[in-house]
Amino acid sequence: MNFYFIWNINHTINKLGLRTWISVNKEVRKLEGLLCIAKIQHQVINLIFMFIINKKITSILTTLFESEIVNHITNYKKKITQIVLNLLFQNEVENNTNNRINDDKQHDYNKQTKIMINEYEEYNNKQQNMIKQIK
Repeated sequence: MNFYFIWNINHTINKLGLRTWISVNKEVRKLEGLLCIAKIQHQVINLIFMFIINKKITSILTTLFESEIVNHITNYKKKITQIVLNLLFQNEVENNTNNRINDDKQHDYNKQTKIMINEYEEYNNKQQNMIKQIK
């Protein structure tokens, strides 16, 4: 409070006496208390107001950028899907290549096995013929 205001109150109280001082002092304390309460209420109102403004701003920004965010998410999903499809295709191509290579190897193995079987049969036939001739 203002110094002169307090001095005037004190001066008036000195004129009126102690009893008046006590009641005036109570009133001054009440006024100071009310002033403090008013300041706190003002701060609380400011905080609530700022909270409401922040919430509104957040809401507006969310509304404004929501479509942009959805677009980004959709683009990322598309990119990820494309990458996965490319990997699956690449894996399928590798599997087909490996299968073809394995088929070729199997074919070669089967060919060699047939040749070996044929050679064995020829050898066996020659042995049988020799045994027949000896008998």
